[in-house]
Amino acid sequence: MSENGFTTSTTSTTTPTNSSFNCFIIAAITADGFIGKDSSHLSTKWTSQDDAAFYRQKSTEAGVIIMGSNTFNTIGKALPKRVNLVYSRQAPAGSKNLETADKLETGEIYYTALSPREIREKLQAKGFNSLAISGGASVYQQFMASGEVSELWLTIEPVIFGDGLRLFNSDLGQIKLELRETIPLSPQNLVLRYQVKSQAEQA
Repeated sequence: MSENGFTTSTTSTTTPTNSSFNCFIIAAITADGFIGKDSSHLSTKWTSQDDAAFYRQKSTEAGVIIMGSNTFNTIGKALPKRVNLVYSRQAPAGSKNLETADKLETGEIYYTALSPREIREKLQAKGFNSLAISGGASVYQQFMASGEVSELWLTIEPVIFGDGLRLFNSDLGQIKLELRETIPLSPQNLVLRYQVKSQAEQA
């Protein structure tokens, strides 16, 4: 049991490529599978405080988070106690970037346009062993398609949109998962932890 009260017990491949590095997707989704109504729809407008606390816990444990520029712009600031990576091909003038940074500091923002594999390799070289992929759909898509994702942590919120942004924004073929854990955050919220199956199990 953690201090927050949570119990934690073109596609190249669909299998995590480095078992010593935990690259995981973390997202809140509606009961009908959406992560927002559009790219500017801030998740804090419709998700629970329980999910916010869970995200804060898991992403702080990871030490490094990555999100797209649209997602970052809706937040508008770096999240504390975590290295903040922003996935963008057009970094603001004078900004720090992952490609040239000598070291990565918590509470700081680093832009990057590297591939998911290159990002993982850069983080490993700097001593990190985990990355929390924090949206939006295009970033989830790129990492899932790259084969770097080992786990998905999905909070199911008791909300229906009917239409909007899905977790992934294009075809991924078929990627098989294994449900490893369910965590009730409250009587209304449930986290599902999936593990991406091995290459042999994908066949």
